Amino acid sequence: VRAARTGSGSFRLFLSMDMLLVDFQSLAILLSEWRRLYESPDRPLPPVSIEFRSYLDRLEAHRRTPRYERDRAWWTERLDTMPEPPRIRLAADPAKLTAPRFGSKDAEVDRATWVRIRDAARDHGVTPSAAMGAAYAGVIAAWSGSRRFVLNLPIFDRVGFHEDVDRLVGPFTTNVLVPVDLTPGEDPWQTAKSLHRSFLEALEHRLFHGVEVARALGQKRRAGLASLAPVVLTSALYGSRLEGWGRIRTCMTQTPQVWLDCQAFEDGEGLRLRWDHVEDLLPSEAIEPVF
Repeated sequence: VRAARTGSGSFRLFLSMDMLLVDFQSLAILLSEWRRLYESPDRPLPPVSIEFRSYLDRLEAHRRTPRYERDRAWWTERLDTMPEPPRIRLAADPAKLTAPRFGSKDAEVDRATWVRIRDAARDHGVTPSAAMGAAYAGVIAAWSGSRRFVLNLPIFDRVGFHEDVDRLVGPFTTNVLVPVDLTPGEDPWQTAKSLHRSFLEALEHRLFHGVEVARALGQKRRAGLASLAPVVLTSALYGSRLEGWGRIRTCMTQTPQVWLDCQAFEDGEGLRLRWDHVEDLLPSEAIEPVF
């Protein structure tokens, strides 16, 4: 953590963190507790009566159930029909990258516009995440020329074994692979509904999680994990907001086996969008159509 004083007398904070150790909600918890301790250093934080390790032990026991075998069978039946990733033109061979460089682009949707989008999504019976996913899928399709492909969707999945689970800090993120099949001329809201259904169906079988699905798919196709689902949509619209003393000015993530990650979260001012990408594979000018 570093702080820098600006010419206007305000401060800018810089944080670097390994997101393999924390997920988005955990980061929000850390920032909230940090602010509370900064403003009231003599007021101790309430104790958390479960450890992350204990949570993992209970989760592992939870997964050793007939439902896990049901989910594994469900995904196994669908491996043959799982689409390829979008056919993106790359500037280099991913297998030859030893120290990839990452870049990031940001955009904002003002609060009034974002409220209209959320209201329209509700009127069409889909979530805001599904509406945004349909827009993202449409742009990826137009950009890559692929009409049928797989999207990698991380989810923040905390199983409520204990009353303090929502206060734990740890890597609760898992992911689901969602097939996208776009019909030319289809109404975007129909695309959103299809994506919404596919996501809910995959979510229902998430005990056999996305890494296991990708591993099984890689064995079947004799392909590496990095080439199976490298295009990601990270929606934190239903997670905790990153409440702080000011606004997040910029942010960048670096994720193994991910070429392009569109991230969305609310910050009180509206919708924040960010495209993190591997510069060696997708130079900034190459993703301008997506941006």
